[in-house]
Amino acid sequence: MELRHQLIFTALQDFGLSEIEGPDSNEFILKLIKKHLPHVKDDSRAAWCGIIMAYWLNKLGIEIPKKPTVARNFYNQLERYESIKDYKDLKFGDIVVFWRESLSSWKGHVGLVIATDENRILVLGGNQNNRVSIKWYSAARFIGGKRISQ
Repeated sequence: MELRHQLIFTALQDFGLSEIEGPDSNEFILKLIKKHLPHVKDDSRAAWCGIIMAYWLNKLGIEIPKKPTVARNFYNQLERYESIKDYKDLKFGDIVVFWRESLSSWKGHVGLVIATDENRILVLGGNQNNRVSIKWYSAARFIGGKRISQ
């Protein structure tokens, strides 16, 4: 099985993992967050898409960015892997990065490609509506992707 397919399988094991509304936190999500952001005390106070992506990559022995709390680092720092610059070239299981707020902002979102259509990318990722889920994203927000291979 290709490594990017193993990555999807690994991520799907956490499908449905969700924050807890209010002052409580999902202890598993909070534990992952605290590994990178020890000051955070509530899972709803941190963007954790990159944090759970790092967790999935670690489970398979794949390198992670130096600062996985910044989603854009999954495109900018995983230099060992093939870069995908056109969303139409994405394949199932590729890592995909989007801008958030504006193209020039440091903020972003990272997930795994399930499928694409004319102007959207279907993504499996964490912190999508506060849970691990599958969601469509506009291809207009696409920054780039990485193809993980042996």
